[in-house]
Amino acid sequence: MIDLTPYLDSLNAKVSGWIDSSYGNDHCESLSFEYSCDTRLRIWIDEGQYTVVFADDDEGNQVMLSTDNWSSVLLYVDSEHID
Repeated sequence: MIDLTPYLDSLNAKVSGWIDSSYGNDHCESLSFEYSCDTRLRIWIDEGQYTVVFADDDEGNQVMLSTDNWSSVLLYVDSEHID
């Protein structure tokens, strides 16, 4: 199990509202930011590999970024101008 606290802290320093969205049946931990009740930006964290997806209840997950660099994830989140 990964300690998500540093990840949450660094994301919420950019844009508040990120939560631990991990679920027991998931393969790895995740963090998400809710745009609305059915759309969110979600980051999957799997041992140093980060996958950012735009999740929509109607169309599933669209991969926006896959990287092994957390700074790249933070730059992507910052570029989305989420408020």
